[in-house]
Amino acid sequence: MNMLTRDKIEEYNELGYIVLESFFSGHKLSQYAEMLDEIRRNWEVAKHRDEHYFVENYGDDNELLDVLHKVQGVCVVEPRVLQIVGDRDLLDIIEQFVGPNIDVFGTKFFPKLPRDGTSTKWHLDNFYDDKDRKHIVSCAIYYEDTDRENGCLHVIPRSHTDSSLVKHHVGPDGKGVWAPADEASVKDVVCSAGSVVIFSDQLIHGAYNNTSEDRCRYSTAWHYISGDRELESFGRSTYADRFNVRDK
Repeated sequence: MNMLTRDKIEEYNELGYIVLESFFSGHKLSQYAEMLDEIRRNWEVAKHRDEHYFVENYGDDNELLDVLHKVQGVCVVEPRVLQIVGDRDLLDIIEQFVGPNIDVFGTKFFPKLPRDGTSTKWHLDNFYDDKDRKHIVSCAIYYEDTDRENGCLHVIPRSHTDSSLVKHHVGPDGKGVWAPADEASVKDVVCSAGSVVIFSDQLIHGAYNNTSEDRCRYSTAWHYISGDRELESFGRSTYADRFNVRDK
């Protein structure tokens, strides 16, 4: 059974996040990346335009209809992604945070394509999950080497310790709601392919745009929660993008 060391758990508690470098590698990493590539290619052929698929948007409704931004509910669109969500080694780690009965909800795939790959501004996940701040951890997985140029995650370490929910505001394009951030405290999460980042849903985070000429930045993100806990907006029996992935 995969277990985090005490030092790693203390690091999570102190900073609000941990990086598990190259957690996936070899055939497993290739298999997972190819699965996501298939989802992207299928979209490019069919140009799906339903509630699960979001295209790039540069404001004023100037959408790039041929550039995929995000698949929301990727496990609903392609149930095979549950292989990644429910990876045994990964769940061994997650169990240390949420307990042995594990659900996942809010599954997303970000292809983050070269030159056109935008990302989310500063926010914290518990603004969107009914503000239940305990027993939830967010998880992001990166399938290529990830740095500032191709759109790595960036975080405000220790921001998860604020006892009050950070006030969000309307973004510069008039869409969405974003948290203010102390730019002087920003930490870029540069990591290698196959790395997993586990972070508190109270941590202020965002990501850079992909400004590289030829590098994608495939990533997935979702939230793990104890299966014993309910959320008003993400109920176990009412929300399609919530799945039980371990039940001991």
